[in-house]
Amino acid sequence: MKKLKSPEDLENFRKEVLSKIDPNRPKIVICISTGCQALGAQDVLEAFKEELKNQGLEDKVDVKCSGCLGFCEGGPRVVIYPGGIYYFRVKPSDVPLIISKTLLNNEVLSHLLYVDPATGKVAEKLSEVPFYKYQNRLLLESNEKVDPTSIEDYIAHGGYSALVKALFQMTPEQVIEEVKKSNLRGRGGGGFPTGLKWESARKAHGTPKYVIVNCDEGDPGVFANRALMEGNPHSILEGLIIGAYAVGASEGVIYVREEYPLAVKHMQIAIEQAEAYGLLGENILGSGFSFKVKIHRGAGAFVSGESSALINAVEGKVGEPRPKYVHTSEKGLWDKPTVLNNVETWANIPLIINKGAEWFRSIGTKGSSGTKIFTLSGKIKGTGLIEVPMGITLRDIVFKIGGGIRENKRFKAVQVGGPSGGLIPEQHIDTPVDFDELTKLGAMMGSGGIIVMDEDTCIVDVARYFINFLCDESCGKCVPCREGLKQARKILDDIVAGRGRKDDIDRLMEIADALKNAALCALGQTAANPLLTAIRYFGEEFNAHIEEKRCPALVCRELLTFYIDPESCTGCHYCFNICPEGAIEGELDKIHVINQEKCTHCGQCFDACPPEYRAVRKISGEMPPPVIPEEYRWLKKPWQTAEVTVTRKAKVLYSPKAAVEVLKKAYRPILIVGNRVAEIEVNGKK
Repeated sequence: MKKLKSPEDLENFRKEVLSKIDPNRPKIVICISTGCQALGAQDVLEAFKEELKNQGLEDKVDVKCSGCLGFCEGGPRVVIYPGGIYYFRVKPSDVPLIISKTLLNNEVLSHLLYVDPATGKVAEKLSEVPFYKYQNRLLLESNEKVDPTSIEDYIAHGGYSALVKALFQMTPEQVIEEVKKSNLRGRGGGGFPTGLKWESARKAHGTPKYVIVNCDEGDPGVFANRALMEGNPHSILEGLIIGAYAVGASEGVIYVREEYPLAVKHMQIAIEQAEAYGLLGENILGSGFSFKVKIHRGAGAFVSGESSALINAVEGKVGEPRPKYVHTSEKGLWDKPTVLNNVETWANIPLIINKGAEWFRSIGTKGSSGTKIFTLSGKIKGTGLIEVPMGITLRDIVFKIGGGIRENKRFKAVQVGGPSGGLIPEQHIDTPVDFDELTKLGAMMGSGGIIVMDEDTCIVDVARYFINFLCDESCGKCVPCREGLKQARKILDDIVAGRGRKDDIDRLMEIADALKNAALCALGQTAANPLLTAIRYFGEEFNAHIEEKRCPALVCRELLTFYIDPESCTGCHYCFNICPEGAIEGELDKIHVINQEKCTHCGQCFDACPPEYRAVRKISGEMPPPVIPEEYRWLKKPWQTAEVTVTRKAKVLYSPKAAVEVLKKAYRPILIVGNRVAEIEVNGKK
């Protein structure tokens, strides 16, 4: 391996790599991201290698790994070139057929293609899949093209050309000015202008200076940074080196949470490769600029993603935040000027330097340029990673890209920005997604999580979940966060358990106000967002829980009552067998009932009841129907028919047909009206 000592060396090496690539040579690309590996991608990879070897094709077909392609629920994913045919949910057993049919005979396997559930249309190409059709994949596109473990592959696709441009055609000040003109805002939370942060650090006194990559992605269900680092680590490293040159830093730290082993592995490989080729270390490409970088593994605390807490963790201290009047750009790591940006921010830098600030600013909105990667999850048909231009509406994200709500249920809300973000209701679904518009609604961009909720979601329970998460993750250093979140959690626990008080909402608002104005760091200051937006947009749900002891979404366990509908019960015994408390009474082929005194509202009977019957029902805020006396619970099939007339208004608790069967057995046929017994008339007889 020859070390590159000049821009000319890099360009010659790029040409050498490209000369060895045959665009017509068959190629199999397999996503090996953490998500696809969890679904068996490694087994698929090994199956391809084994089958190609068995057929003597190992020297004629390239097998290449890629990073996350985004549509996570469709994994493991395989792309076949030439042709660019995308196969979804590939299993090792599919491999021989893919090789014999698609690779050798250009036949498309329709059963592995994506089928649009809305239209039934089959898609061969990625661009034909609605999930991808409306995206603008500036960063994620490289995940498909580049082998994350190959610097040669990255260089072949233009890698490190932005670094050459910055080092040899621009001064540090010009680099900073270009980033400022691009209007790139930090992709990790608050959206602070990146160029201004860099400028502040460059002007700050003190050496050495540091640059840090923040890959402490602690939001539940969010993995955009992980996917970038797993899929294209060299793009992050290139952006970091350019940033170091711009601010005058000689050392860098890549902070990655311990839970991201594949990201750490790929980044470590990238660092070693860049050092070996002379793109990192002393006198990079003969420019006179030297820079070294190391990886620091974080312990996984959510609060450690806060900039000053992260710096404390790198220094070996407890990962808790410092007072915010101390700016890290002036006094950061080891009290020296430090620039800290998240993975996505650094990955955008090579694009801006190569294509220019004007190009970058042409994408997105006036106040928020470029694209943003979101993790799309929840009650939505299409989940995974999406990259969209700033300014796209929530409606387009949910219904065009995500495919709409599962089971075609009603859209209710989205949670944007992770635990510290806010809830946005249906009336604001046409809101453009950018930093400023989300802030107006009480939410925030955050690290890019979008959780979609449907009509079956209880907003009070959602607010409780996020407050509970933040309470557990609080470092406890400041009183508003430590005590305020505990009290908010207790109040919300009481509300969902049916112990809510009339002044609970006022008390929650008071706590939220204290958090916003007095908490030490962003965790506490933004912890009020889910609470405030939940109350602001869904106050009627809180009132239902507090005043009526009712959960409209039928979610909160203590506010639910389960009963068995006698007209639907088949006596199958499923609910009886699964009830942990023995609260189900009944025998096979007899109508079952629930003993309300024993029932703990766990809902296992509801889940166990076969969907074709749905005999177990749940209600909230109302009394269940009276229980049928034991002597009338028997079932006989098929039903015998007879004319049955109810002689006065009554709530029919079991079918008139069942009443006929009861009459034939010489039992007294009854209908219950409140606490009274009503007469029924069968074939003219009372």
